[in-house]
Amino acid sequence: MNYTLFSLILFQIFQLVLALSGVTCSKRRINMILVIQVLSIAFFYGMRGLEIGADTDVYVSSFLNNHYWMEPGFVIYSNLAKIILRDNWGLYLTSISFIILLCLALFYKKTFKGENYKYLNIAFFLTTLMPYFILMQTNIIRQGMAIAILLLGFAILLVNNKKYGLIFILISWTFHYSMIFISMIVLFIYFIRLNKTYTLILIVFSFMFYLLNAHQIVFQMFDNGYLTQRIFGYQTLQTNNSVLIKFAFYLVNYFIIIYYSKIVKDRIYHVIEKVYSGILLGASFILFTDVTASRIMGNLDFILPIIYIYPLFYIKAKRVGLYTITIMFILYYLVNLFSTTMKINFQLL
Repeated sequence: MNYTLFSLILFQIFQLVLALSGVTCSKRRINMILVIQVLSIAFFYGMRGLEIGADTDVYVSSFLNNHYWMEPGFVIYSNLAKIILRDNWGLYLTSISFIILLCLALFYKKTFKGENYKYLNIAFFLTTLMPYFILMQTNIIRQGMAIAILLLGFAILLVNNKKYGLIFILISWTFHYSMIFISMIVLFIYFIRLNKTYTLILIVFSFMFYLLNAHQIVFQMFDNGYLTQRIFGYQTLQTNNSVLIKFAFYLVNYFIIIYYSKIVKDRIYHVIEKVYSGILLGASFILFTDVTASRIMGNLDFILPIIYIYPLFYIKAKRVGLYTITIMFILYYLVNLFSTTMKINFQLL
């Protein structure tokens, strides 16, 4: 299936109407809508043509020829998919999209509780508009699977069940080694109860670390082996202005989180804030490498809708706030849709 600008926008209009309908529904219907969201989006991105996404043909070729150079968890999954699906690479890609969406849906279900549950569908829809969600459906799909599993693991670990949470976190490591780096920092911030002030100090320190070009000292402490390359990767590349703009964007949103956290008296929201600050701090540590820092920061796209939608329960103008946030995310989607990266991935040039 090939995409056109019209088909992309038409599909998102359908998803918007579906998501907004959940705001006034019962919990059972909200869950049904979430299932429809997951299945329809998985099919939409999974049954794409080989030309959609920079790495789609590479993954399909590896699947068809049983030639893998990736992390062991992804290799095991691909081998099992090969046995079950034979050479049907369309269903293979769809299954990957489905796993990403299923883990994210469960992550959101564990995040939105009580009265906030009615915002589950719209928050999930806004997540699917984010640029890195789209890239993880069409391009960097191993990282997409890994971060979705990791976020679900965080939700299970930090909200109710430490044993099963750790299992999911460890599984995410086997799909993309960068999750080791992310999880270590998030868990460090959470379990030592690092407050927002000290987190900001560390972020500023990391930025100064980058400006002083001090990362070369760190590289001398590690060998340049496979695992180091997979975790820190692309260390020979130089940072350009785009990654600094992204860093500024996510940092501004972190200040918004700090503001909301004073209003929202909810443990789950503060757990999500810790996850966000941990990923942002991790990205600030590796600003010296453009691609890796961008990919680490991109994981925050899965959290931003929660940050904005969750506080609606605590304000009076709930409907106005909901529509304002939805329009803001749609505009952000449209701007990114016409960016060079999205045009290349969707073959809209």
